[in-house]
Amino acid sequence: MAAEVIGFDVQVIPDGQFPTMRVIWRPHTANLSRRIPWYSEQTFTYPEIGATREALPPGYHRVTERTVLGKGKGVFDAAGSALMNWSMHRRAGLAVAASAERVDVGVTAVMAVTLGPLGLVLPCRVVWTEDGPDRCGFAYGTLPGHPERGEESFVVQRDGDVVTLCIIAFSAPGNVAVRLAGPIPRYLQARATTRYQQSLASLSAEPSLLDD
Repeated sequence: MAAEVIGFDVQVIPDGQFPTMRVIWRPHTANLSRRIPWYSEQTFTYPEIGATREALPPGYHRVTERTVLGKGKGVFDAAGSALMNWSMHRRAGLAVAASAERVDVGVTAVMAVTLGPLGLVLPCRVVWTEDGPDRCGFAYGTLPGHPERGEESFVVQRDGDVVTLCIIAFSAPGNVAVRLAGPIPRYLQARATTRYQQSLASLSAEPSLLDD
């Protein structure tokens, strides 16, 4: 395993196809945005593109979580807006830069989990979207530089008067270091899922928060 260090930008390159675990200094929006052109030219790091809309593929860790956000069209509209303009991710604590302000197929998002002045880069690309009167959402898949490989979807749905968020994901370690971390990545994924649920519930209850 080799490491390339450029200033505070550290890229660990394992004995595999993709560079992974990119840690950057001060992962603010401008710093992430300048990386979008490079990631936009990269291919996905897994073959089952779009599988969160179908049967989840074998050989991956799988997640299916559903939570009630509230009731009524107002909650559905607020939740859908927050989901499709990246507000849910930002409220969950991620730094987010994307090639478009609104989610759409082909949009590249460069996100980062922050720890003080450092950020672990999580690059993804949107693989499908859905936008209907009672159901909206999207899925993104991992790009080179993401510590995991796989796909995650987020769908807001209104059944009668009840509005829910469903999160479906399949993932596997993207490199040896993540694999050796044992249960830690699964714990972090579960924690992230909970934060998504909490942030969207908050944004749905208080639509004015979408302007933050």
